[in-house]
Amino acid sequence: MLPSETAESFEVEGLTLRGMLHRVPTHASKWGIVMCPPFGEERKSAARVMTLAARALGRAGFHVLRFDYRGTGESDGSMADAGPRHWADDIREASHHLTVRTGADRIGLLGIRFGAALAAMALWQDGRRPFLVAWAPLWSGRACLEECRRHLAATRLVAEGPRSRPTSRSAIADESLDVGGLHLSPEVCERIESTAVSGNIHSDLVIALHLSGRSAAVEEHAAMCRSLTSKDGTWRALRVASRPFWVTASRYDPRPLVDLTTRALNECGVSTQQTFDERDP
Repeated sequence: MLPSETAESFEVEGLTLRGMLHRVPTHASKWGIVMCPPFGEERKSAARVMTLAARALGRAGFHVLRFDYRGTGESDGSMADAGPRHWADDIREASHHLTVRTGADRIGLLGIRFGAALAAMALWQDGRRPFLVAWAPLWSGRACLEECRRHLAATRLVAEGPRSRPTSRSAIADESLDVGGLHLSPEVCERIESTAVSGNIHSDLVIALHLSGRSAAVEEHAAMCRSLTSKDGTWRALRVASRPFWVTASRYDPRPLVDLTTRALNECGVSTQQTFDERDP
């Protein structure tokens, strides 16, 4: 049986945040996952993937909550008043909401791209030390905005042709950005760009999946996993030969990512004692 899906809303600092809860049919599971989405155009391209991944994680026995940060998607708030610190607060409140709604007392965070950095920020102030899973993580706001600017440059090139003015980072670094329909003022860009994860979180379990055909970059993720994990904790850094789903809205099957994630979690002691369902999501 598929997990039930219900529209959810919860309050953070007077703002209503909205999302979708994928609840396991039985209350036997005490494990929950909060999905922390990527940012800007990557959020738009990954929307369908996150839905399918949440359903697959539900069939693996996890309660899953996916939601929109304040100032984005269907949630309240203005982007002008938001930033990484606020989005980390949103993640912590989402974790609390998931616990209340499902009874799950062991919560993990699944961060996708820049969502991994935001999840790590949320962990800094969370005494429960939930596990952290990162899919193709961007560990800094600077890297996130570099991707946004690169996408903007490509979009301008297509729209204006090769004779358009330069769209390198130096040419647009001081401009406002429109990413995925979100207007980022220079002030908001500065808040994002100043965000960086450098370690000292000490989660009990960190798992990072690097989506690439190249193996060289995995060591960078492995080093970050080690720095984020407590001395008595465990970590995994894995490579998946996969195309980047966050830059294309075409059909993408996330079940191999979910399967690898759940197997890694099981190997590290996170077991829901459920069977992964191979049916088409």
